[in-house]
Amino acid sequence: MVLWGGCVSEGCEGRSRVLFNTYQFTVVFVPLALLTFYLLRRFAPSSLALASIVVASLLFYAYWRADYVPILVLSILIYYGIGAAILAWPGLTARVALFVGVTFNRPIPRDVGQV
Repeated sequence: MVLWGGCVSEGCEGRSRVLFNTYQFTVVFVPLALLTFYLLRRFAPSSLALASIVVASLLFYAYWRADYVPILVLSILIYYGIGAAILAWPGLTARVALFVGVTFNRPIPRDVGQV
């Protein structure tokens, strides 16, 4: 979903770039995201307000490269599960979960899938 035609990756010729310091981000996106968050925090359950920030973040990344959103969602779910495991199982199991989380939380090489 493209709201105002932005792109920051290579291969986006003819499209403007949307970064954290652009007018689109600072004048449109951030105020709308914060307004939504504060309205939901005031008039709805706090979990809904927090979910709005997650959705806003995913929309921002989808605006950049929509094909990366499933990877981002999968990463969020995996590391949320690892964090829950660390809290639920103290001791050695928590250390193993922490090791797994840190080990696999590394950048994916750009040329994956282009072999």
